[in-house]
Amino acid sequence: MLAFIPYPKYVSVSITGDFCELNCKFCRGRYLKGMIKAESPQALYWLAKRLARRGVKGLLVSGGFDSEGKLPIKPYLPTLRSIKEELGLIISVHAGMVDLETAKALRRSKVDVIDYEVILDDVVIRDLMNLRDKGKEDCLKSLKALIDEGPPFIAPHVPVGFRYGKVVREFEALEVISDYNPYAVILLIYTPPRGGGFPPPPLYEVMNLISYAKRKVKGELALGCIRPKEFKELLDPVLVREGLMDRIVLPALSLVRKYGLRVVGSCCSLPKELLADFL
Repeated sequence: MLAFIPYPKYVSVSITGDFCELNCKFCRGRYLKGMIKAESPQALYWLAKRLARRGVKGLLVSGGFDSEGKLPIKPYLPTLRSIKEELGLIISVHAGMVDLETAKALRRSKVDVIDYEVILDDVVIRDLMNLRDKGKEDCLKSLKALIDEGPPFIAPHVPVGFRYGKVVREFEALEVISDYNPYAVILLIYTPPRGGGFPPPPLYEVMNLISYAKRKVKGELALGCIRPKEFKELLDPVLVREGLMDRIVLPALSLVRKYGLRVVGSCCSLPKELLADFL
């Protein structure tokens, strides 16, 4: 099992600052606050140059989504290509929904990895993400466009319990994803914000989903960086001890030492082919 500790070799950047037009009920922009801000193509280029000089090897380019559920990435694509060609950084993008044209443009820009959340629950899409005119078919269409025409590596993420703390369509998402034979699937567990939100999904339901995913997914299974503190304390030790995950992000250092986990300094969505500089 690999333990992923992204910082300081792999850095998350928001191209929209703290702003997100969707303002999803389970996030409200809180995850953007921990990212470095680069709100223009020029700012992103010079940030990447400074980070490369400091020894950073990779960037996760993310940010808030627009009213269509898309990251406003198009003005940045020539810059991403320049960063790739001139600085040699690994680049992953949290792109949101994409059309075929954008998928092709991301490939031409030499982006390495797309982190894509597979959400097939219309309640989550419309009521919680505020995408009133979208549904699971739009999510599936974007996934297919990325796999058919996008960058070489597509890492499906499955948000767990994001429907008011309930596990509803996550099994279906895993079924759909498994048909594409991905190299890895990342599970994200809903984490309530401090002082509010709805409760996380029951631990036993998460364990049932993980057991199913372990049987269904042929590629590697990863527990991503989003999960409640109590899950880290209760779930992580079981998953590590029983070998139910291939990758785990930010586990307790005591687990790393006790089980001799190999530490990787990158995002957990990178394929094995790109991990050499992060070991």
